[in-house]
Amino acid sequence: MRQRAKSDGVGCKDACDSIPFMRNAQRIPGMLGSFFTELTETVAETLWPTRCAICDAPGALLCKRCLSSLPYIDVLKACPRCGAPFGALLCTECNDTTLASHGRDELPYDALAHALIINDDTKRIITTYKDHDEMRLVEFIAGAMHRYLNPAWLIHDPVLTFIPSSKKAALRRGFDHCELIARTLAEQADIPLAFLFERPTQEDQRALSRKRRIGNQMHAFMLKEHECVPKNIIVIDDICTTGSTLYSAADTLRANGADHLWGLTFGHVIG
Repeated sequence: MRQRAKSDGVGCKDACDSIPFMRNAQRIPGMLGSFFTELTETVAETLWPTRCAICDAPGALLCKRCLSSLPYIDVLKACPRCGAPFGALLCTECNDTTLASHGRDELPYDALAHALIINDDTKRIITTYKDHDEMRLVEFIAGAMHRYLNPAWLIHDPVLTFIPSSKKAALRRGFDHCELIARTLAEQADIPLAFLFERPTQEDQRALSRKRRIGNQMHAFMLKEHECVPKNIIVIDDICTTGSTLYSAADTLRANGADHLWGLTFGHVIG
């Protein structure tokens, strides 16, 4: 799939699917099928060239200039507990006061980590990926997260699981964006993937205030029926804003026998 053209909202795949020989190309077996597949890609790239998800320049999903300016989190400056970007000495995210606002006195994870700070650029990467059909970005997103998998977690032979999209969001997008990230990351890192959670039915977190986000996620997650919870688990999500989604997922897993829990996201929102 390719990024939707910003001028008319029509994606390359949508346009190609409207052309019969392109739509049926991959159904043709053998060398002829490969030829038509390559022809489809060539025509698509000519008519609807790949553009940078951040600056819209043609040529690549993420151009070199935008890639070089992405705000990766410096783990030496980040909080070793919650992964907040500048919390190494004094963390504003997992101190007693902040945790109390969640009704907690300790972090429900052994540790959290985040790959990037969420700003306008990184937000566009996620939005283009999950809301504008540019599923090719999943390789970059999972790859960035892979770099922040702590080796100390991996010695426990954990399984990977993910925060599933709500039923409404998955239906609207046609896919579960976190599931695809989890599948890709599990393959990149060679970690077993477990499908532990039912789809939540809460409101979309993006439209809610901090206080409502926290309340919206209380008791949000249910395990799939007959699902056995592993002892050591890494939970992934795309973005951490207040931490309430990850915290609620941790509560469910802890209550069902999880021993070691870690959380990993693509981006962390500051403030």
